Amino acid sequence: MLNPWSVLSVLQRQELGAYWMATGTPTMLVRLLRERRTAPEDLECVRADSSVLEAFDVERIDAVLETPDRVCILEFKLGSAESALAQIQRRKYFESWLGKGKELLLVGVGGFERRQIECRWRRIE
Repeated sequence: MLNPWSVLSVLQRQELGAYWMATGTPTMLVRLLRERRTAPEDLECVRADSSVLEAFDVERIDAVLETPDRVCILEFKLGSAESALAQIQRRKYFESWLGKGKELLLVGVGGFERRQIECRWRRIE
C-alpha cells in the first residue's frame, strides 16, 4: 500500500522501507485482520508480486497537491512512471480541475518494483 508519507520518504531516501508502519497505527489493516480472524504472524510467509498488488485498482487518485495557482495530480505505480501517467490521462483524473484557472500538472511516479524511482509529467493547458 502506498500513502503520501511513504511515497515522500521513498523519494527522499531513494530506498524502499516500511515507513507507514513505522509512523502510525494502520487502523484499516488492524480492523481487517480482526474481521478475518487473522493473526499478524500468519502473514509472515505471504508473498505477492507486482501483478497481485496492481490488481487492487480502485479507480481513485493517489495524491493531489493543490496551491493557489497549480494542481499536481500524482499516480504511483510499482511499474513504470509512463504507465502511471497513462492511467491519469486514461481515467481523466484531472477533469474536475479543468476551467478553474489553475495550471494542471500530471505526475506519474514508478520504478518502485525495481527500486529505481522514476518520474514523468505532463502539463494540461
